[in-house]
Amino acid sequence: MASHSLYIDDSGNREYSNDRDYESSGKSRYFVYGGILFKQPADSALAEGVADLKRKYFDTTRVELKSNWLRLPEERERRYCRPFNVSPDVLNWLTDDLYTLVNESELQIIAVVVDKLHMQERYPEPWYPPTVAYEVLMQRVCLAVPATDSVAVTMDEISGKTPKSRAYGPLMLAHHAKLAKAGSSLQVDVRMSQLTAAGFRFVNSAHSHLLQMADLVTYNVHRQFRDHGDAWEIKPAESKGNLPVYPYFEKMERKFRLGPGGRVQGFGIVKLPIVNRVAWAVTNKK
Repeated sequence: MASHSLYIDDSGNREYSNDRDYESSGKSRYFVYGGILFKQPADSALAEGVADLKRKYFDTTRVELKSNWLRLPEERERRYCRPFNVSPDVLNWLTDDLYTLVNESELQIIAVVVDKLHMQERYPEPWYPPTVAYEVLMQRVCLAVPATDSVAVTMDEISGKTPKSRAYGPLMLAHHAKLAKAGSSLQVDVRMSQLTAAGFRFVNSAHSHLLQMADLVTYNVHRQFRDHGDAWEIKPAESKGNLPVYPYFEKMERKFRLGPGGRVQGFGIVKLPIVNRVAWAVTNKK
């Protein structure tokens, strides 16, 4: 068995806008891979906690929790209120309990954000967002886990094909196997001995309490950048020293992988490409 486990979900469109229009094209400017990293058996403890909350509020564990469904009024009504005869207030209580559970669990959140507009502005042939995001995510995971340990990776099932007509699933499996064998091609000094080709699997998130939690946190990272992405690279002197934050992102800020001084930039959240490096950190100051 692996000593650590990682559960990954994505948020945002995978493809670039050919005309760099991220306002009206229907394609999001940002693509995010977010992962929840555990040292086993902490993953089982969180899964049991989520199952307990489902039983408490729905009288069953056979319910899928998704960030969009918990937020959007029409989805709340269709997915939860009518089928389980619960009120919107109940969903609010459930949401609060989920964040409490995440904050009390032994885990680290690591996310990679691809700014597709900046990638197109910087590179004539920009990397494919999921490919570069996954590789950098695995870099940070392997830096967080001792070289003698191992990581089992679980990702939500992927359907569809790339613009070059390659199926997403086999492409991801091949990329993971390449990283496990040869390490990172983007940062050659980062070896990935913690990974194995066999230590990767796809699971339908409907059947995984932990992938559902990965969806929750990954959406919040995407929403943070959608709402305040430009602020990520504004010097503190120009932003009065504080990063504006999406409220639900703020609820879990202390669970990100942190560097010296509580630094989250480059440790728990990596933005690609970096235009202005600002060492945002989680502090006790509001």
